[in-house]
Amino acid sequence: MDYSRLAVLTAAFLLPHAATADELCREISLGYTSGDIDGYPQGPANLAVVGFSPVNHGSDFNTLGFDDFHQWNFEGGYRYGRNRFYLGYDRMRLDNEFDIKPPTEEELAGVSSPSGFTVVRTPLDVSTQLDYYRLGYQRLFELEWLGRRLTLAPGVEMNVLDFDYRLNMETTLVPVEDSVYSFDPDAPFGSIDDASGVLGDADFSIAEPVAVIRPDYTKWGLRIGGEAEFHLSERLSLTAELYDTAGIDDWPDVFTGKLGFRFRLYEGNNTAIDLFGRGGAETIKLNRDETHWNDLRAEYRDLIEGGIRVRF
Repeated sequence: MDYSRLAVLTAAFLLPHAATADELCREISLGYTSGDIDGYPQGPANLAVVGFSPVNHGSDFNTLGFDDFHQWNFEGGYRYGRNRFYLGYDRMRLDNEFDIKPPTEEELAGVSSPSGFTVVRTPLDVSTQLDYYRLGYQRLFELEWLGRRLTLAPGVEMNVLDFDYRLNMETTLVPVEDSVYSFDPDAPFGSIDDASGVLGDADFSIAEPVAVIRPDYTKWGLRIGGEAEFHLSERLSLTAELYDTAGIDDWPDVFTGKLGFRFRLYEGNNTAIDLFGRGGAETIKLNRDETHWNDLRAEYRDLIEGGIRVRF
């Protein structure tokens, strides 16, 4: 084996080449993302609600009152020649408190009241945390395409999903004829806290407080993919990002596909400020347990992200 050639190739990979402001710098970016959300969080409860999707395997986000999402995005990176290292954090919070609308006559049609069922009306307080951390490396390649500069950055990143889900129901006393919900007191409540059953008589029904809690947990995985930037001019360029998870059991599946632009707002001797925007879709899935105790699917559709990046 020619070790001298291997040493030359290693040096060419690691050492900078003709370093420019785009290749040898530190960078910090702040972004904000919004869009539509579909899917469901994990909900370890066996509750059947008339006119409301069952939450035994996690009510879908839309039923819980979440039709859209808002997310803050932070990222810091360091470029050394053709090598780029970065650390990113996407902060997601979904909180809602609401009363379920009374079911229609069509929804109530055919609904029976087996022995042991009682009925209550109660507000729901839902809180979901979906934070996402990324630690990655990219190798930069400068090419020419259609007479313009094209930057390709294939890479690999370790990602960590930090998930927490809570659903709280308050105690309520209402006349039976005005009730909305139906609970099965004999159902296996699993991890529901402080749920000792439901009591009732012919005139009124009483439900004790119920807290559906999926304790905070983290899952980590590995993604491969990369980014591309096509320079239309010295200031304006088109960007693309595509990452997917390596298919390994018990790892969260995270797919990201985005297209966008970058505009150089300011460039000085040692500083550059860029504005960026992009749109696309992202999906987070965790469904490795047949019992659905770790069942999660979050689909971010029609997302739009905008932000600012400072290089120095």
